[in-house]
Amino acid sequence: MSGAFGGEGLSTFSVQAVDAAGLTSDWAPACAVTYDATAPASPTLQLPANNAYLNNNNFWFDWSDSTGASGYEFQASQSSATDGSGSLSSGVWHGDASGTEPTESRAWSSGANGVWYWQVRAVDMAGNKSAWTPAAKLTIDLTAPVATITNPTGGSVRGLVNLTGTVSDDNPMNSYFSIYNASGTLVSSSLYTDGRTTHDFSWNTDAVPEGEYTIYFETRDKAGNKDGSIAAPGASVKKVMVTVDRTNPVVSLDDIAAVTEGANTVITGLVTDETSAQVEVFVGGASRGLATVTGSTFRIELTLSEGTHEVFAKAVDAVGNNSSTSPKTALVQPAPVVDDEDEDTPVTPVVTPSAEGDNGELPQTTTDQPSDTNQIFTAPIVALGDQAVLGEQDEGVSDDTDKSLAVRSAVETDNTDVKGAEDVKTAQVFSPLGLAWFWWLLILAGIVTLWWILATARRRNPEQN
Repeated sequence: MSGAFGGEGLSTFSVQAVDAAGLTSDWAPACAVTYDATAPASPTLQLPANNAYLNNNNFWFDWSDSTGASGYEFQASQSSATDGSGSLSSGVWHGDASGTEPTESRAWSSGANGVWYWQVRAVDMAGNKSAWTPAAKLTIDLTAPVATITNPTGGSVRGLVNLTGTVSDDNPMNSYFSIYNASGTLVSSSLYTDGRTTHDFSWNTDAVPEGEYTIYFETRDKAGNKDGSIAAPGASVKKVMVTVDRTNPVVSLDDIAAVTEGANTVITGLVTDETSAQVEVFVGGASRGLATVTGSTFRIELTLSEGTHEVFAKAVDAVGNNSSTSPKTALVQPAPVVDDEDEDTPVTPVVTPSAEGDNGELPQTTTDQPSDTNQIFTAPIVALGDQAVLGEQDEGVSDDTDKSLAVRSAVETDNTDVKGAEDVKTAQVFSPLGLAWFWWLLILAGIVTLWWILATARRRNPEQN
């Protein structure tokens, strides 16, 4: 049996049986049928809101009720691609976390970290389905951002200090600098909410007293993730300790000992500061380099030219506080002039060697003393046995003379004055001819002796006669 309803709505019908003889049965109880060819309206997506960020995956998707709907179809994808009917078409997940289509206007989620797109349509009792809702975007972010303070890194600061920090996160949002003094009082802060990954903030330390301060840098992403707090810093909260220092170092210069030209001038002094300080030494207004600082003392050695030099030292600490010493004088005296004529000249006698004697020795007399008087230095050369004297035979000495002593040389020097001598004579070697005066004396003595003998003999002869 078939039939058609006159239109949509509620219709009632009843049925009776008729046999071949035309006999009919009683009418069956009336039956009501609703004809429904109209799809329910599409629901409205409510939570999470479009482009929302969540830091957990245990939540409800929620949408408005659709009149006449008996259930809903839910689907989600990590791709926003849709087909011609507006349905997500790539990697689609159907139903709630368990894969069951919801009968109410919500579905439980356990989605993974990342970006998701989701949509819903209503279904009525007649199986009519509404159009899919436009896909809404949702970001599930389970990772906390990482904050880093890039400046300052600690130590001392002064003046206008540029605080910088960086944020590492897929979905950055808030970043926040806060500065506390040693008593825990907030003295300055800076907040950005535009999702920047680099945060800059200028802190005027001249507006606060000297002392220790703690700088905190915090960040929170769009999903609200944040690891750590001021009380217990973590990946998203970092801190650094600094000291506001406006005190100049104290530096002094020791007296500088005079030196002779060619020797190094040693410059020393003292330096004290709350932080480390370097000391630069200036000579005549020009920098001559950094001194070596050991504890509270500094030292540098410089080679300076002859004359007087004005020296001062400048100490500079890590943040630029500086002070200079009063100048002191460094004296470099001229080196003494050495004049060859003013020096004692040692006399080196020249000796004429003799032949080696029987005992194999060659005795000599030498001197290395300066000659301040006229001196003659002789080196006797002795010939023993049958050995002849070295060199030519001296006149007046016979060849057969054994074991005789022959003077071969003499060294004669002029008297020299150490302070004002203009000439120093060198030693001279005299040959036998140079000693002729000695032989002439011997000959003269021989003649006189011979004359005396002859005269004596003549006197005796007349007496005998």
